[in-house]
Amino acid sequence: MLKDDASILILRFSSLGDVVMATSAARWLRVRRPQARILMATKGAFTPILEGQPDLDGVLPLLQDGVGGLLGRCRAAGVDAVLDLHANLRSRLLGLRLGVPVQRWDVQSLNRRLRVSLPQWRLPEPAPVIQRYTAAAA
Repeated sequence: MLKDDASILILRFSSLGDVVMATSAARWLRVRRPQARILMATKGAFTPILEGQPDLDGVLPLLQDGVGGLLGRCRAAGVDAVLDLHANLRSRLLGLRLGVPVQRWDVQSLNRRLRVSLPQWRLPEPAPVIQRYTAAAA
């Protein structure tokens, strides 16, 4: 169980639209945990877009020093938990090396691939990305 004033790190490294949509999870966290310190890690090029975002207390850039450098910045920031909205090898490695609780969003990559490869199968429509991001924060 996380403390009310825990430092929660949201990971979404790339794809500008996805980075912007990830702020919905920050908003969800802010409403439910008003005393929490909410940080977001993203590629250095996207940090200016997130700076000043009212639901974030800080932005940690993924720079040329890679996951190792970001790991040091996360430890210095005192991260207590991770919300991994990227769910790739790099973000999984970061969460593992931090040694804190990690929650990941449902990527539904198999569902997406099957819908493209086998459209005749009439698979259920996945929930919108923003809805899945906020569900991961729950």
